[in-house]
Amino acid sequence: MSVRFYHGFNAVEWASLRARSPTHGTSWLSAMASRLPGDLYTVISDQKIGFIGTIVKDANAYEAYNPAAIFWRDEPVFPIADSIRRIDYLKSVREGYPPTLPALVLVAPGYVGDPAGANVFDEKVASCVLVEIVDWARALGLSSVHILYTTNPTIHSAVRELSGVSYSLATRSILKVTWDNWDGYLGKLPSKKRVEFRKEWRRAADELSFGEFPASEFVDDIVEGRCAVLQRYGQSASSEAELSRLKSLIAAFGSNVIAYGGLAERRLEASCLCLRDGRCLNALYSSLTESGRKVPYAHLAATYYAIIRHNPAAVCDEIDYGIGHRETKEARGCIPITLYGHAIPLKQGGVTSFEEAASYL
Repeated sequence: MSVRFYHGFNAVEWASLRARSPTHGTSWLSAMASRLPGDLYTVISDQKIGFIGTIVKDANAYEAYNPAAIFWRDEPVFPIADSIRRIDYLKSVREGYPPTLPALVLVAPGYVGDPAGANVFDEKVASCVLVEIVDWARALGLSSVHILYTTNPTIHSAVRELSGVSYSLATRSILKVTWDNWDGYLGKLPSKKRVEFRKEWRRAADELSFGEFPASEFVDDIVEGRCAVLQRYGQSASSEAELSRLKSLIAAFGSNVIAYGGLAERRLEASCLCLRDGRCLNALYSSLTESGRKVPYAHLAATYYAIIRHNPAAVCDEIDYGIGHRETKEARGCIPITLYGHAIPLKQGGVTSFEEAASYL
């Protein structure tokens, strides 16, 4: 077996894997790979399996792709059942964490850790590929290898054979489309939610004109709102980088890149950028300008209600709302799909382990 490691994103090699999802394909990765922190690599096996990976060295790198933050930060990256119990545990092992960074993190932008390729469900092949990856990472002197946001069950057994640990990390929220119109959607909800969501929609629609728009017509507004949202969550935001990524997506996917949102004087104040893939819709990210933030429920109206109103069962089967904000999404009918993380230690040390720490996530 041969596994090749290419520095950066190798679009030609990745295209040979024929990824099944547009958010795992060459065009998406070419546009969005720069969202990953660290030093990017494309990992390709001659057994038709490939991963996107990045070497993360900075303890302050973006939390969702940073294993040090996921395991050892006091504030959990994702909500957990018993945060006080976890804080007590972290205090008890402070300064005794196992070596974590620098780490090889196998994950693609959009929170997809599953490999691409024809043999991704072959346990023997997946295990052999992962052995090669771990050997490569160890030769570089890295401290650990992590695979984040997977659904593929073959990864679990491959990680276990390498003395690694698998754990529940986050959930991806999927909204199955079963309605013919807005009233049909509301009619499937409990009466209290029905009244609440109708009120939220009306309040937002009183001040903004909501609809479905070509993203290409509002790139500046989308980027402004996107950067504002990132900054509110304490993340770095580069309008130049966000504009470049958005333009690349539009160039690759054309009219399938759609903005659902609300206008005020021809300015898109609140929106949700989406990518249509046949009868599936992928919600990529939300944008909310500072002026849009002043409109009651503008974010909810753009991210949920405008999308629901424009995507009945006649045109759409499901809406992928991604990770995070699970309670908000479940309240609106989303089904949670568990995404797993996996950690493989490469160095000895510390008074605790990834396996023990994972039990507190």
